[in-house]
Amino acid sequence: MAVTKLKPLLTSYPRYAPAWFDLAYAYTGLGQNDNAVNAYRKAIEDDPKLFQARLNLGILLLNLNRPADAVPQLKEAVALNPKDARGRLYLGRAYDLTGDAADAAKELQNATSLQPNSPRGWIELGQMKFNQKDFAAARDAFEKAAAADPKLTEAELGAGLALANLRQDDAAEPYLERYLALSPSDFKARYELATVEQRSGKTQAALTSLQEIAQKDPAFPGIQAAIGSTEMLLKQYPRAEKDYRAALAAAPGNADLHRSLGDALMQERNYPAAQTEFAAALKLNGADRESASGLAASFYFQKRYAEAVPLLQQLVQAPPASAMNYFFLAASYDQLHDARPAIAAYQQFLSLSHGSYPNQAWQAQQRIKLLEHELER
Repeated sequence: MAVTKLKPLLTSYPRYAPAWFDLAYAYTGLGQNDNAVNAYRKAIEDDPKLFQARLNLGILLLNLNRPADAVPQLKEAVALNPKDARGRLYLGRAYDLTGDAADAAKELQNATSLQPNSPRGWIELGQMKFNQKDFAAARDAFEKAAAADPKLTEAELGAGLALANLRQDDAAEPYLERYLALSPSDFKARYELATVEQRSGKTQAALTSLQEIAQKDPAFPGIQAAIGSTEMLLKQYPRAEKDYRAALAAAPGNADLHRSLGDALMQERNYPAAQTEFAAALKLNGADRESASGLAASFYFQKRYAEAVPLLQQLVQAPPASAMNYFFLAASYDQLHDARPAIAAYQQFLSLSHGSYPNQAWQAQQRIKLLEHELER
């Protein structure tokens, strides 16, 4: 209706800026964005100091994913009305989208200075800083947004994620919990909460969070593997095995999952099955030292010492050396009645263990004495 009335008026008065502005506004409401852009430009041609036309055109161009075109319009709007926080907010957003981080930060800071109790500017600044991995600055901005509006879910989530990335887990947890109370189906955020809980030593709580995700979204990426890893921490090895097998059914070519399943089977003392999983992991990723160590250990515990030795020799020759690999190598040589390399490997174990494995250290010391005595005879 407005378009129909304004067009005849502009035919009679083609340089009447207010009418062009009203027409542009009407076109925007109708979703006729190209017509709206052209009408705003006509209004600006007739009155270059028409602040609202500059601002509206800049915002419209941003919404059309044309930030480079929006910047000059928003710069002019800010120049016309420097104390308008909204103009500076949108100019900061436009700068950010064009990759001008310094000017973006400057304008967003200006917007928050003009309206310190308005959360929007703090949210924009926090998101920009978070994307730049400046998590401390992001945390500060999101916390100010949350203080301005405690019910603003974006602020709660942003502060929680920034704190989590800073490894300030005790501070991150309440933010994430408050956010999830308002947005319970955001499973990515719940997964982040589980990560925070696990790092804080709240392993059972982390498992509960992960199981809730699995129950409501079984296809959530990596959820079965994450549950398995958490069950391993809780020493729930049969459950971990079950969940790793479920994860492998969906991703049979995942070397990490084969290795993790091997670890669970080792804890259950099912060494032949563990051997199979470590071998599968190495077939997929031959450079995986953890799988090679696991395979060697599975041979050792099956008393297949001759098969364990060459694997262990390769492992100890490539840094970083593992004390336990030297112990398994020494014990394997010992069982094969090869005293000299057994003594040398036991000694290497003792030099690397630094008191971390007292039982094995005592065994190594006793075996060195006995083996040296045998060699002297």
